[in-house]
Amino acid sequence: MRSIRWKIVILSVVVLIVPIILLSRYMMTRFDQFTRQNLEEQMIDVAFIVGEQYKFMSGADGALSATGTAVLSEAIVAYSAETGSRIQVLSSNGVVLADSASNTTVGANLSTLPEVAVALTGKYKARWSLTEDRSYMFYYVARPIIKEGRPVGVAYLSRSTSPIMKAIK
Repeated sequence: MRSIRWKIVILSVVVLIVPIILLSRYMMTRFDQFTRQNLEEQMIDVAFIVGEQYKFMSGADGALSATGTAVLSEAIVAYSAETGSRIQVLSSNGVVLADSASNTTVGANLSTLPEVAVALTGKYKARWSLTEDRSYMFYYVARPIIKEGRPVGVAYLSRSTSPIMKAIK
């Protein structure tokens, strides 16, 4: 008699635990998809604003004056502090004109990055990558800046999941 009771207890526990585990996995997957999509959409919005500001400040050929570059740099530093994203404005050939994180990358050519190469052709591109220890994920968004029907630059944003992971832990 005793063995049948244990079988019923074990079956009851399994019937309760398995759906909870499966539901938990499903919810974590959905949460991950939601946060990724939301983060990308936010980064696209910021890239749009930066691109519009660049278009407004640039000449007909898409070039910025030294004063315009300084003003744009100041603006993207403020945007970056508010959004948590690194923001770079690239020329039509992929050279960094302004960087919210550091002036050391100004003048660097990022045209070989896959998302930047696509954006330089006038199309939006995003990607993500994991750190080597797989603890953080980095998101990259490259949005072309189109002026008078042609790409004159790229608004390039990057962001890590570090703040999210620290909040979860």
